[in-house]
Amino acid sequence: MHQKFSGFKARDYEFRNDDGTTDRHVIVIYMGVKRAGFMEYADAYKFVNRIHDLTEAHERRDTQP
Repeated sequence: MHQKFSGFKARDYEFRNDDGTTDRHVIVIYMGVKRAGFMEYADAYKFVNRIHDLTEAHERRDTQP
């Protein structure tokens, strides 16, 4: 899930814990490329993709017997 509002993008992540509970984390990226500079935006985007990869790895681990 992600929603845009006034130059920001929020992404909502759920992390499953070993005891079955979930933690939700909302990560907000500033989308103002002109003001922030492209590299800052690109780094933030890489960061979010990394979090996404970690989340998927975490979920895969949970589903394995």
